[in-house]
Amino acid sequence: GNPPYSGDSGNQGEWITHLMRTRLPDGADSYFRFNDADLGERNPKWVNNDYVKFIRLSQTRLATLGTGILGFITSNSYLESPTFRGVRQSLMHTLPHLRIVDLHGNSKRGETAGGDENVFEITEGVAIALGNIQPGLTQCVEHADLVGPRQTKYETLMAKGLQLLAPFAPSGERLQLVRSDSAGIEEYERGWPLPTIAPVNSVGIVTARDALCIHFTEKQAWDTVCDFAKREVEDARRVYGLGADARDWQVALAQKDLNASGPNQKLLQPILYRPFDIRHSYYTGQTCGFLCMPRPEVMRNMLAGNNLAISLVRSTEIMGGYEHVFVSNLPTTHHTVSIKEVNYHFPLWLRASDGLKPNFSQTWIVTLQSALNLSPTAPLHAEKIFHYLYAILHSPTYRTRYAAFLRTDFPRIPIPGSFGVFDALAKAGAELVQWHLLEHPDAIKLVATNASGTGVTAWFGTDYSLTKVAEKSRALADLSGDVGKVFVNATSGFAHVSLAVWQHTIGGYQVLHKWLDDRRKAGRSLSTDDILHWQRVYAALQATQTLMPKIDACIDAHGGWPNAFSQNHPPPDATTQAVEQKTQQAQRKAHQKANANTTKTIAANAVPMRPRGLFDPEDDLNAMAAAAGAPPRKI
Repeated sequence: GNPPYSGDSGNQGEWITHLMRTRLPDGADSYFRFNDADLGERNPKWVNNDYVKFIRLSQTRLATLGTGILGFITSNSYLESPTFRGVRQSLMHTLPHLRIVDLHGNSKRGETAGGDENVFEITEGVAIALGNIQPGLTQCVEHADLVGPRQTKYETLMAKGLQLLAPFAPSGERLQLVRSDSAGIEEYERGWPLPTIAPVNSVGIVTARDALCIHFTEKQAWDTVCDFAKREVEDARRVYGLGADARDWQVALAQKDLNASGPNQKLLQPILYRPFDIRHSYYTGQTCGFLCMPRPEVMRNMLAGNNLAISLVRSTEIMGGYEHVFVSNLPTTHHTVSIKEVNYHFPLWLRASDGLKPNFSQTWIVTLQSALNLSPTAPLHAEKIFHYLYAILHSPTYRTRYAAFLRTDFPRIPIPGSFGVFDALAKAGAELVQWHLLEHPDAIKLVATNASGTGVTAWFGTDYSLTKVAEKSRALADLSGDVGKVFVNATSGFAHVSLAVWQHTIGGYQVLHKWLDDRRKAGRSLSTDDILHWQRVYAALQATQTLMPKIDACIDAHGGWPNAFSQNHPPPDATTQAVEQKTQQAQRKAHQKANANTTKTIAANAVPMRPRGLFDPEDDLNAMAAAAGAPPRKI
């Protein structure tokens, strides 16, 4: 049914795009589908890359002829990126023999920093793909990784060629071409994808103009809003250095949004800009307004500042350990927990017309209660589940055991094998959440200290200006063992600083350095409150380094990986997930329509959603029972 290739360059691109959206002769899924279901990708533009179109063109021709060979040297992005699930499945279904040599060399992932070199003078990683289609062939996928200096790669390919290849994995529905030296994909896929657990989520807020929209203080934010709103368009563009308008952000529309809302000082909103770094913005919830993408369907649940949410990445190009996870009780941006990758925001509580509801799918709650041998009305608090999730994501063994898979898609969470391991991890996760929100009693009782307190991180000197900051990832000044000083100017700074804590990173951000250096670049000086905040962040990172091994100890005490977790409660199949997602989407649309005008009211009134103390949470057992399909429980 495809139009024949006419050689007309005017319609060739249109035809190739058409091929990508049609089924192959054997009924395999389109590149935009997986297991006959729409992938639901919110940003599928990478699948429209030209190299993918030409692979699709060749694949279609081979499928039509029934015999032949496909050979390409291209970007290796399609091997692991979650956006390319449909691409991988289509290739594996239509090419009985598929051979992949991943040549790596991706400088964007930091591979070249480790001595790996690209075979070309480009930043993108490279892969060789060979596909063979002939009648009677049985499916075989072969895969090899080749890393090292460029010349070594050339020589190896010339000498060994396809002898590099070895069977990668049995054929079937496990179509992630990922590398892992520690655990099999079967084990990992027994875990539940986080979006299946918490279906309401979105990318973090995109301002499109951070310098205009986000400020260190509430006063700065308000003064900017008032001044920007009243200026002529071109004058505002010039004064604030805004450059040309973008498709989704325009000066005139931003001003229109501000003036339509007042401006109203009650719409000033604290926002978690970077780990432990709270700043201020103005939130109306209007898309393409003052904020380019405010994500109101999710962030409206965070405006009171008294919710909980996990912020993390879907995939990462940054090599090294998995560390792109943080907790927030405020709205977050799309780069809050990663210096490079886009962040996703998973709130715990959702506002509904009949009150608050936990953001957990019904199948997750039912399965969890079954695994723990609990009745549908048993006490199983939503925040306890949240803490369990947070603990799993901070297990050092989890991060290394499943490193290859965590780089390519949303993390999967294992079902606890007993109430004992669930309870132990929930308690560890609760303490970690408290520290990361700086709500832990030990963080709250800290006071700004000076050098008279030995053994404790302390401020020294009398100059509070920020003219320099110790270089990140480098040794500290006056280093003695693993403890030294962080100077913020020639005479003042912080003493008794552990090098390990100073170099602690979250999502590529060296937290303590970045917090200081951002303020140095802005020409700010430190206040007493700033010094105290920095010391509390230091204490939180120090506690994190202690708590993370304890999470592993909890798991080891209950059988270790993977025995501490259920092997008999896999995530729902594609059909079940599709039905539940459709129901949830309908409910969300109805809820959004009914509450279309409530965002401003919520921001203005800031009604608390949860009590402050994580160890004294509001009893939501009725909500949990209702989510599991049980009648209301009597408290």
